[in-house]
Amino acid sequence: MRKDPIVEEVRAAREALLKESGGTLNTLVAYLRRKQGKRASTRLVAYQPKKAVKTRKAA
Repeated sequence: MRKDPIVEEVRAAREALLKESGGTLNTLVAYLRRKQGKRASTRLVAYQPKKAVKTRKAA
C-alpha cells in the first residue's frame, strides 16, 4: 500500500498531541476541550440581528 503524506502528517500530529496531553484518549479529549475553551471566547463574532423586511405578495 502506498504511503499518503497527508495521512502521515495527521498521524504524526495525533501522536504529538497524545504525548502532550498525557497519552490516553480521555486526557487528549479533556486537553483539547480546555484548549478550545480558551480560544473560543477570543474568536467569537456576534452580529446584530437584521430587521425583518416586508415583502409584497405576487398578484
